Amino acid sequence: MANKKNEAKADAQTYFNLGLAYNELELYDNALMTFQQALKLARKSEDYPRIVECLLQISTVYENKANIKKALSYARKTFKVVQEHFGEPVEWKFIAKRINDLQLKL
Repeated sequence: MANKKNEAKADAQTYFNLGLAYNELELYDNALMTFQQALKLARKSEDYPRIVECLLQISTVYENKANIKKALSYARKTFKVVQEHFGEPVEWKFIAKRINDLQLKL
């Protein structure tokens, strides 16, 4: 079982890195697909730091696509995961600010 989790974790990292490359190239639909795959694998491996990173990147891609409602939705999902799995880290302030900034764009 641990081996499958490790494989999923490694695959999530690969998809995440590919998503970053697509986002840099402004290939947003490809970025979304790969970040979604990374998110699925991160959830499978219970890799909560990677889940947070994936959700934030998906939010960023939607913002880049000018879909602020979806960007805000994913920012809120990120905040929820952070609350449930990390207590009160510094990231709360960053994510709360991101949510506020996106709300101002609506």
